[in-house]
Amino acid sequence: MVQRIFFILFIISIAISAQSQNLILNPSFEQNNLPYCKGWYDSCGSEFVQQCDSMNYCGSIIIHESAPVINSGEWCLEIFGSIPNSGYAETYISGQKGTNVYQLKFWLETEHFIGEAYIGPMRNRAFVDSNSFVVFGQPWAEYRLLDTITTNVTDTIGVRLTASIGDFCLCDVEFDLIELTIIDSLSTGIASPDSYVLHTVFPNPFEDKFSIQVPGYSGFNVTIFDITGKVVQRVKSSSDLVNVNMPGEMAGIYFYQLTSGDQNEIIGRGKLIKK
Repeated sequence: MVQRIFFILFIISIAISAQSQNLILNPSFEQNNLPYCKGWYDSCGSEFVQQCDSMNYCGSIIIHESAPVINSGEWCLEIFGSIPNSGYAETYISGQKGTNVYQLKFWLETEHFIGEAYIGPMRNRAFVDSNSFVVFGQPWAEYRLLDTITTNVTDTIGVRLTASIGDFCLCDVEFDLIELTIIDSLSTGIASPDSYVLHTVFPNPFEDKFSIQVPGYSGFNVTIFDITGKVVQRVKSSSDLVNVNMPGEMAGIYFYQLTSGDQNEIIGRGKLIKK
């Protein structure tokens, strides 16, 4: 009996470890205390391995600075906004299969300009669909972005770090400690946006509360995220209508995700605005 329990716990620990593994092979842009950019590609489509510098043409460079946390190293990625296109660096992940909830965690400094991060499936270096995060005018801080992605083993997931389009200036942002992990796996496929069930959110924008109605469903689940990807509330409905109260949350943009009663299928997603 003890051996069987140990075996079950061992299998569970393997599953948790697999989900928490960082899928970014070069998260800190350094190796042996030296700049290291293997696996990252600039906005010109080239792997910027020569001195980790594509500043003259493609707006990205590894610089001697780092996020203000323990074990962050000495180097980070600096990206410049430009006209007519923004500079960026991106990396690609393949070999993932199924429907998974991915968390992109990163440190970002935007005191000089607008920083953006994107995650989603890609084809020919272009996003088929993506989720994004935008921030401006902030010192170094850690951010999180969630996305649910369905892939086959031959598909590619892209992570793009970028400055916005510059207004005739050399405007830079800095990224460090990039981490992409699977935080949940869904046993059945996620519906595509075109096949989400019909649902209504009202009022939106809202002040302290709003309602979600999903006709034809006798029960569903609602998860509310803030713009960093943090879950701020979960609500379970036993009918086709649920009321969500958020009096204690700050005004701003939030996101909701609807799942079926058994939690195996995402049936809707969208944006909320609290006044």
